[in-house]
Amino acid sequence: MFFLKELWVPIALSALACFILSALAWTVAPHHQGEWKRLPTEPDVLDALRKDLPKPGLYAFPFAMRNEMERADVKVAFERGPVGYIAIANRRRPSMPRMLAAMALYFAVISTVVGYVAWEASPFPKLGAPPMHIARITFLFSLFAYAAAALPDSVWFGRPWRAFFGQLVDALLYAMATAALFAMLWPL
Repeated sequence: MFFLKELWVPIALSALACFILSALAWTVAPHHQGEWKRLPTEPDVLDALRKDLPKPGLYAFPFAMRNEMERADVKVAFERGPVGYIAIANRRRPSMPRMLAAMALYFAVISTVVGYVAWEASPFPKLGAPPMHIARITFLFSLFAYAAAALPDSVWFGRPWRAFFGQLVDALLYAMATAALFAMLWPL
């Protein structure tokens, strides 16, 4: 845990920078606008869900287990459509402070792990490692950490690829900020 003593400043500042960039990406930048849309029949869909409100969780429709995919009724259901996935959250209104705190923790964890990887991958002596070496390691690892998490949603669950590429833009910004801060603030 010696790396935490030496790297707490770049860890904290890179987490803060990514948190701020995330807020700007979702509130100011145009690349996430239009990702979420209202269902044209939202009142009807909500009324139907309220009749037998499902517990919070992930749902697929039409639903079929792997061994049921060849059944005639399942094939017809998929052909008729729509095919989709839905996440049912708790009944309460989303808590912005709770979600912001969770995102801050997420960025802090990623920055800490990136710092650890950079520390372990640094040549001896660790202190005073070449800034370009630190920048390469922190950029690549943080890019992977931030971008890879979004890929399965597009591959498996129909999330539009445009949304993935929007998150890839975000990941590139987070990785550049992380790399710059670690390279500039690496202890001598």
